[in-house]
Amino acid sequence: MASGYLYYCDCTADEVQARKGDNKTPGYDGFCRDRGLARGPHTALRFKTPRDGVTVVHDLIRGDVEFSNHTIDDFVVAKSSGAVLYALPT
Repeated sequence: MASGYLYYCDCTADEVQARKGDNKTPGYDGFCRDRGLARGPHTALRFKTPRDGVTVVHDLIRGDVEFSNHTIDDFVVAKSSGAVLYALPT
């Protein structure tokens, strides 16, 4: 949180879908990214992925695999219930 990589989000799946409209691309739209929400009973914790550039994964079979960062959504790190989904290094 202190480094700016995590933020709280109170969006429901229905709200995200409503904002997407006819856009069939899966993923979260970043609505809460800059809202500055505090932790609450219905807030999940999301990881703020970079918007620009590429992420390179070094694969032993395929070699370097590149993903455009704009295609990676801000994923949930901890659910609103407090259940942690990813262990991130500190």
